[in-house]
Formats: sequence, structure tokens, C-alpha cells
Amino acid sequence: MNNRHQIICETVARLMEISANAKEDSGTDVFVSWSPHCGLIDATVYLNGWEQDKSHETFSVFLVESPKQVRRQINDFLAKIIAYLGSADTRDAEIRQLSDEAERLRKKLGKVRRKLNNARKEQLEALKTKPEENYREADKP
Repeated sequence: MNNRHQIICETVARLMEISANAKEDSGTDVFVSWSPHCGLIDATVYLNGWEQDKSHETFSVFLVESPKQVRRQINDFLAKIIAYLGSADTRDAEIRQLSDEAERLRKKLGKVRRKLNNARKEQLEALKTKPEENYREADKP
């Protein structure tokens, strides 16, 4: 096995590891393809899982002949995918944080509504028990 071929095999294995971790961590699907006839590796990422017609991001690398250049290309390629998946984790965390904040605000709104309803009930009771005290001077008969 020549050095270039070994680097490519290691890369595909690393992509499989990244794919498995992404699937386990966030349900993200990563499809990997290797086209040896043209030296192309593709990774297509579907955040939160594949669905037909769902938007996705595709990363590609065309490999050149020199093993040193191949290694550099592959490192850049993997770094872009890992950064993209990391940003997806960040987006998921931000969404969870926003959901938590929305839940806190919903509970706070519920408390405010209960206080407002209680105040309205108290006003209605006051009108029923002492109606003459609740009129303005100009409205009194």
C-alpha cells in the first residue's frame, strides 16, 4: 500500500468515526463517498438527520499526487467538517437555551396572568359589595 493510499484509507476511516459520533450526539447524518478514479472524497452533512429534499452541506476534496499535499488537503477538509458539526452543536445548544428561556417566560407570564385575574376578581367583588364607593364623584346619581 503506497503512502497516498494509506492516507486516503485513514481519512475515510476518520470520516466514518466523525459520522458515527455526529449520529449518536445529534442525529446528524454524514454521507461519505470516495471516487478513486478522480481522487475525490465527498462528505454530505444533514443536520439532525437525513430527509428527502432537506437542505444539506457538502464538503469535497480533490487529492493531488504528493503525499505531503494530500495530508494537508485532508487535514483542511476534516477541519472544515468538524468545525461545521461543532457549529451545529452550538446552534443546538442555543436552541435549547432559547427553549429554556421561553419556558421560563411562559411560567412568568402565567404568574402575571393569575395576579391580574385575581386583581380583577377583587375589583368585581368590591363593586358588588360597595357599589356606591366605586363611582367617581361625577358619576354618582
